[in-house]
Amino acid sequence: MYTTLANTLKVADEHIRYDECAKKVIANISVAALILKTCTDEFAEFDAEYIADNCIGHVSIAESAAHQDHGRGLDGDERLECLNSESSSINEGTVHFDVKFRASLPKENGKSISLMINLEMQKKDNPGYAVATRGIYYSARMISEQYGTVFRESEYHKIQKAYSIWICPEPTKKRKNSIIKYCITEKELYGKSFTDYKDYDKMNVVIVNLGDMEGAIDNQALDFLGTLFSIKMSFEEKKEKLGSKYGIKMTKELERDLSEMCSLSFGIEEIGIRKGIEEGTFKTLLRLVEKGKITIVDAAETAGVGVDALLKKKEEYERSGE
Repeated sequence: MYTTLANTLKVADEHIRYDECAKKVIANISVAALILKTCTDEFAEFDAEYIADNCIGHVSIAESAAHQDHGRGLDGDERLECLNSESSSINEGTVHFDVKFRASLPKENGKSISLMINLEMQKKDNPGYAVATRGIYYSARMISEQYGTVFRESEYHKIQKAYSIWICPEPTKKRKNSIIKYCITEKELYGKSFTDYKDYDKMNVVIVNLGDMEGAIDNQALDFLGTLFSIKMSFEEKKEKLGSKYGIKMTKELERDLSEMCSLSFGIEEIGIRKGIEEGTFKTLLRLVEKGKITIVDAAETAGVGVDALLKKKEEYERSGE
């Protein structure tokens, strides 16, 4: 039987490996193309294959930071490569984006329109701050880091719109199966505005909260991403659905990453079940201690942990109201 420490270390290691695989999966061009089609206004009218073939630039994975001072087809066997995923600032430090790339819309009046895209995997939807707030910060950094490359001095009209898209595979129940967008809007407090919408529509944060994939889902983004990150579906089930419904062919690279991610998710789920059983044991023993049925020493010995560790658990439960 795994000890609590062994379980914790194993879960931590597998979560890290799972996160690495997940980032590689969403950085795959065919996957990124479908995310753009289903989560952005600008690409909604285009086919995913067209987006993959014509609109996606270089992509970087988990090496990009959010702080700064001043055809391929859907079976393309490559990821978005190396637009620097790091945005560093002497004053503010360094924050790494999971995936970052530039996407270009077809030319309008002879000029192509470029967007900065950030894709983030967010396991917890309540990590101690609002995910939307962090998304706004990431979008702002993608805009400010354009200074000196996209625009200089007062050339603010050249600023490229930024999208920060957050995928939450395990949101709390109340948020499941929802897609929320945050954007800049105009409000006329007095008089009439004559500012073009495109002049202030410069950042969007999109949060995709996945569900349990039980029953039919009539939203393409939730169904597609829910399939990718389901912990209930096997690799073969995902492969079949992604191919038949969304036209994604399994390249060697995508197949490897998705297969490993499936294996890790099943392992994490199994360990999570065992951890839940252990937590139930701790709570039962502590209730017996409170009722005077056994001593804290006996309870700790039964649980296979030290007295201090069991008391720490008791404090955690009290703080959380359990």
